Amino acid sequence: MRIDHLPALDKHLALTKSEPERVYLILSKDSYESEQAIDRLITFLLPANTLKEHALIKFEGAQAEEGPLNEAFYSNTLFSSLRVILIHDLDKAKKKVIECVEREINQALKDNYLILTGQSWPKNTTFYKTIEKKGIVLDFAELKSWEKEKKVVAWINQKAAEARKLMSFPVCQFLVKRIGTDQALLLQEIEKLICYCFEREEIKIEDVEAITSQLQCDSIWQLGEAIFQRNSGAALRIGHAFLLDGHPLLPLLRQIRSQFQTELQVALLISQGKEGEIGTHFPYMKGQILSQHLQFARNYGFSLLKKGLLEIDKTELELKNSAMDESLLLETLLLRLTL
Repeated sequence: MRIDHLPALDKHLALTKSEPERVYLILSKDSYESEQAIDRLITFLLPANTLKEHALIKFEGAQAEEGPLNEAFYSNTLFSSLRVILIHDLDKAKKKVIECVEREINQALKDNYLILTGQSWPKNTTFYKTIEKKGIVLDFAELKSWEKEKKVVAWINQKAAEARKLMSFPVCQFLVKRIGTDQALLLQEIEKLICYCFEREEIKIEDVEAITSQLQCDSIWQLGEAIFQRNSGAALRIGHAFLLDGHPLLPLLRQIRSQFQTELQVALLISQGKEGEIGTHFPYMKGQILSQHLQFARNYGFSLLKKGLLEIDKTELELKNSAMDESLLLETLLLRLTL
């Protein structure tokens, strides 16, 4: 069985309490979504009185070896009658490890439950089809940038409502513009805002401006303006100033990505002859602000905006997986975006 969003997983688990599936494959490029699905499954599969330190066994795909994995599959524990084996990033595992997992799935898993994660997996492979037939594939739909932003804005609104706070959609959207669409980072900011507005029912734009201080909006706008005008010198000067002021690179990359996602949606609406609908998608775009966004989207162009997003993602990956100097990474990115 294949599903593509968390509410569908919740519904499935509610309907199958007595006979849960033995294997679950979670495919998503969004780490927050993936972790949410894992938490739901572990809570569902392991009763509250289970000694989780004995029942839950974790592996990292890239470091997993066939021997320890087989030991987890076939060894018994006195402290738990079942085991949940979680393998993160199975798509990065060695071929023999994947074959070992597939062999275990075909042998009905006995007393084990398997939770497997990865960014993606070809749907035409035997492995994917086997899990789809014998278990659950939670294959998150990859959203377009504007679809992601719309979803995250609604999610922020829901989180505020759960805390009994009123947070209008324009305010939620403003928070996304400042922080980006990373839900883990946004959750931290939402919690700070809820505490900051403890005695008030409504969270306003002024509160977002006061409490979310990762980066200065005016300077971020200037950096975006320099990039979209292909002004390499100005972009490098502003970018390096951020780092010198002690701002980490990762939030800055996410701010730049958010700007590119916005301009990409504006460019798409222009190409579809829907320029008049821009204000519906972005209520804050009025007058001079709208004119500037139109200019940026037209001058930079749809194809280069898409290419720019790929360059930003590449830089973030290098930042997370290498020891390269942040200043060098930022300089390389800004030159690629402004050439």
